[in-house]
Amino acid sequence: MASEVNHAVREILPRKESMLFGQLDIYPPRVSFSSQNKNEKVFIMVRQHVSINFGWLFRAVLLIVLPILISLVIDFFVAQFPENFPGGVKLSEFLPMEIWLVLALIYYSSIFSYMLARFIDWYFDIYLVTSERIIHSEFQILKGKTLSEAPLKNIQDVQQKIIGFFPSMFNYGDVIVQTAAEKGKFDFKSVPDPTWFMNVISDLAKLAEGGGL
Repeated sequence: MASEVNHAVREILPRKESMLFGQLDIYPPRVSFSSQNKNEKVFIMVRQHVSINFGWLFRAVLLIVLPILISLVIDFFVAQFPENFPGGVKLSEFLPMEIWLVLALIYYSSIFSYMLARFIDWYFDIYLVTSERIIHSEFQILKGKTLSEAPLKNIQDVQQKIIGFFPSMFNYGDVIVQTAAEKGKFDFKSVPDPTWFMNVISDLAKLAEGGGL
C-alpha cells in the first residue's frame, strides 16, 4: 500500500505502523468496505484506545469473583459464631444442588456473554481515513451497523480534546472534525495519540482540498 501512494502522502504517513490490539494501523492490509471507490486507498484504520475497556472488564471480573467473596464472608461468620450455625451453612438446605448448578451456569454465561458483547462493540467500532474521506463504522450487537462519513475536502477545522486522568496518562482523546457538510461535526472518540491524529487529518484535508490526493 505504501508504494501506491504519492510522495505528499508519504511525507505525512512515511511508513506502515501498527499498535497493540489493532488500535491504530497505518496502511492496513486487506481492509476494504462496501462503498469504496476503485482508486480509493485506506491510509489509517483506528479504534478507540484499548484502556476504555478497563471499566467493563473490572466490573466483569468483580461479578466473576463475587460468589467466591460471598462464600468466604459466610464461612468467616460461621467460624466466628459457631453457636448460631451449629450445622454450618449448606446450600442443599435451601435448594437442590442441581438447581444451584443451573443458576451458576446461567450466572456465568450471562457474564461472559456481556464480556463478549462489549469486546465486539469495541473491536468492530472503527474509524477509517482514506484518500477521499473519513469514515466511522459503528457496530452494536443489539442495534446493528451504522456508517457515517465526510469527504476530506469538506473538512474545515480539526481539534483535539483530552479530558481526565486516564486519557492524559495513556495519551488518548477525542478528535473533533468540523466539516462543510450538512452534518457539521465528526467525532473520533478516544483515539490513540490525538495530537498526531489531528495533525494527520489536517494535512490530508489540505492535500485533498488542493487536489493532491
